[in-house]
Amino acid sequence: MSDQPEVPLPDFIIELLAPYPNSPPQLLAHAELHFITGPLKGIRFVGFGIWEARVGYDSPSVSFPSRPYVTVYREERNWPLVRPIDEHDEADQQACADLKHRILMAYADEIAAEMGPTVEGEEAMAVEEAMAAWKQRMSVTSAPPPAPFDQRRRRRRRPRK
Repeated sequence: MSDQPEVPLPDFIIELLAPYPNSPPQLLAHAELHFITGPLKGIRFVGFGIWEARVGYDSPSVSFPSRPYVTVYREERNWPLVRPIDEHDEADQQACADLKHRILMAYADEIAAEMGPTVEGEEAMAVEEAMAAWKQRMSVTSAPPPAPFDQRRRRRRRPRK
């Protein structure tokens, strides 16, 4: 037994926002995490984006907030602000995948709520079946996790002049 008191896990709600007027057309929505209990109560995490499905994928993708930076070789990269504690631990990678899944499910529920009252009869059943099929695909298929850092291709150093 540890001497530390048990801290409850924070509960949060996912707030979806419409894209800004100057956002790329592929951006479907912005998402924020609003913490309502636990040690993070009253704090919100911003910067999540829901994007249209890429070619070859069935569902939209979620991007985590990141900070751009430039390497010494003048390559532009992004440093993710929300990432697994250990990139080699499957449980940590699954936690990030679960967060993306929860954001996509909140987006699907929002779309279903917007479309629900406008369609009636057989069309409403078709919309519900399409949303259920989409949710089923989302729970079964997801993008493969990124390769660990040591397996990624590294750029060769340029010789100095």
